[in-house]
Amino acid sequence: MRIAILGASASASGAVDGILAYGISYMQGIGGLKSWQWTFLLEGSPIIPLGVLVYLLLDKVPNAVQWLNNIEKQLLTNLLRDDAGVADSESIPGTRLSWRQVRYVFIDWQIYLYSIIAGGNFAAIKYLITFLPTLTKAVGYTKTEAHLMTALPYAVACVCALLIYREVDKPMYQRGHLICGGLIAVSMVATIILRIYLMKENNRRTNLSPEEYTREVTIKEPCDRV
Repeated sequence: MRIAILGASASASGAVDGILAYGISYMQGIGGLKSWQWTFLLEGSPIIPLGVLVYLLLDKVPNAVQWLNNIEKQLLTNLLRDDAGVADSESIPGTRLSWRQVRYVFIDWQIYLYSIIAGGNFAAIKYLITFLPTLTKAVGYTKTEAHLMTALPYAVACVCALLIYREVDKPMYQRGHLICGGLIAVSMVATIILRIYLMKENNRRTNLSPEEYTREVTIKEPCDRV
């Protein structure tokens, strides 16, 4: 559930970022600064004091935090001790990193599996962050409107993350996993269908006669709107 909340917060930040970008776009020239400069100031400035507060207030060991129950604290303590040999600020001799531990990093299949999962997740997020405003603008919205429209997908993702993974479904969360697996399968099928359609459409346009080409270029499509 906490992972779902973390993912939902990331989606919520994307929605807020789109709304902020929409508002900041109207600040062009205020104070002699351009809109992109205001973006850096308004979105980057809060991170500095927040980082200081996290460093000062966030506890370093599991037993000191208040938002974990005793079982979770003990579990994390055991994991830290098994992984690094140190937990709860205790000092244990001979806990320096060894070449044996380095070797395990390269032979543990779970690390490679997690890398694939994380890579796919980050690639999708990076794609949305980079190209979603461009795709929205291509539909016919202005640059300013495109920033505002990008907030909707992130808001939907935030709500879905909180609804799919429920506290009552723990510890296996089978319902959430099944829904996510189904959505991934549908997305893959839709992507394949779209890819095949685009290939056929490109081949059709390549083989157009001059008369057919002249007739089709006069047809207004949604992406041609200004």
